[in-house]
Amino acid sequence: MYATGVDIILASTLTFILAMLHAPRAQKITPEELDRAVGTDRLPTYTEQEALSYINATVKESLRWELVIPLDCPPCCAETQTT
Repeated sequence: MYATGVDIILASTLTFILAMLHAPRAQKITPEELDRAVGTDRLPTYTEQEALSYINATVKESLRWELVIPLDCPPCCAETQTT
């Protein structure tokens, strides 16, 4: 179980870093939004999530870039086939 969780977190983090490297404008806007909404002396809480819309969109976009779980289903038949 532990190794599976590590793979998902690593893939998400690397995708986010790649997204930030491709978008230097986002690297500038994201900390500005965080400082404006929360300040510099504490971490954000869930109650401030609506005020951090750009950060939420950035995280969702990085998750959209590369799925970290397989979504394809193996082919299967609805009925048993006999030959």
